[in-house]
Amino acid sequence: MFTSAGSLHPPESTQNTNYYTRRAKTKAVLKGCFYGAVSAVIVTEMSFLIEVIMEPGNVAELVAFYLITSTLGLLVSTFEILLLFGACLTGAAEVARACGLQLWPLTREKAIVAGALARAAL
Repeated sequence: MFTSAGSLHPPESTQNTNYYTRRAKTKAVLKGCFYGAVSAVIVTEMSFLIEVIMEPGNVAELVAFYLITSTLGLLVSTFEILLLFGACLTGAAEVARACGLQLWPLTREKAIVAGALARAAL
């Protein structure tokens, strides 16, 4: 069923289609949960580390602390969203492969289907 690169062959039956479709969706959801948990840990631990290093005591130091931690949270969240988009697009491509849709080589009709899959995934 799998090639050496890990890609799916088109399924032979509806049961295989359902299995590979569920598997692709489950992988995408688990990746999303993992990315969310990792980014939450990164932001929390970095905020704690910055607080220990800065030891904000007055208002100016508190403002600087919150600006730094907010910027850090924004950067990590942006990277997390990019990873989530990648997981969604990968999941959509795996579902398409599981259903027997061959999107390569790209033609006008296949581009329309691929665009619809990408919009649905995101």
